[in-house]
Amino acid sequence: MAKNPFFNMTDGRWAEGKRVCVGLDSVFNKLPVRFRDAGAADGILAFNRSIIQQTHSQALCYKLNLGAYLQSGHQGIKALEETCAYLWANHPNIPYAIDQKTGDIGTTNDWYADFAFGICRAHAITLHNYMGQEAMQSLLDRKDKAFFILCKTSNKGSNEFQGPENLHTSRYIYEFVARQVKDYWNKHGNCGLVVGATYPEEMKKIRAMAPELPFLVPGIGTQGGDVDATINNGITEAGGGLIINNGSAIIFAPNPAFELDSATKQIDRAIRAKK
Repeated sequence: MAKNPFFNMTDGRWAEGKRVCVGLDSVFNKLPVRFRDAGAADGILAFNRSIIQQTHSQALCYKLNLGAYLQSGHQGIKALEETCAYLWANHPNIPYAIDQKTGDIGTTNDWYADFAFGICRAHAITLHNYMGQEAMQSLLDRKDKAFFILCKTSNKGSNEFQGPENLHTSRYIYEFVARQVKDYWNKHGNCGLVVGATYPEEMKKIRAMAPELPFLVPGIGTQGGDVDATINNGITEAGGGLIINNGSAIIFAPNPAFELDSATKQIDRAIRAKK
């Protein structure tokens, strides 16, 4: 089976020592004044281009959260589209994902995909799993695209459905999701799991059940996820398999390149300590 383009590129960049997925969650009202003065469409794009210029040599990949752009309406969507066009044209060897958590019936999913993969030319997106494989299949059949399925998310309330509360079974839903994706959804080798850094013990269980699936890991940085625990519980035997996202702590820092370098070195220290 040919290696999926997104995973092929992230594996290659990880081997070069690039460790961090930079989250371009560029909410307009958080931008420095000099960018806000240009208006949402131009301001967000200029800010994103500045961040990319400062971080592209160190970034593992980029992730753009759709909600951050929807907040600014059509101008935000324009900025998202033009940011993706900038990445595609200027940094073709750096993959990027749109975090849009698609999860509807097949035809509607195709419309979402037309935006992410057609207009934005993204390499990967995130998916909800609630409607099941049948509804997701038209997406999963896109062999050249990657999909990260929500498994154990990083938010504090995720146990309401993902954890043990009110379940008359010894298996947690996140465990079932991990097994389904590994055994049935991933026939084209284009699936990964979203596993939050804020739940290290659950991450350990999921890695044991899905030893080779890539994990998209939110929760490092402002949410308080621990880097050492993430490496210890999530890294594969081959020494990879992690796409660790860090967003606002980098992009809104006075020196994004310095923050990215610091985050990269912290991950490297954790990898060396595990060995």
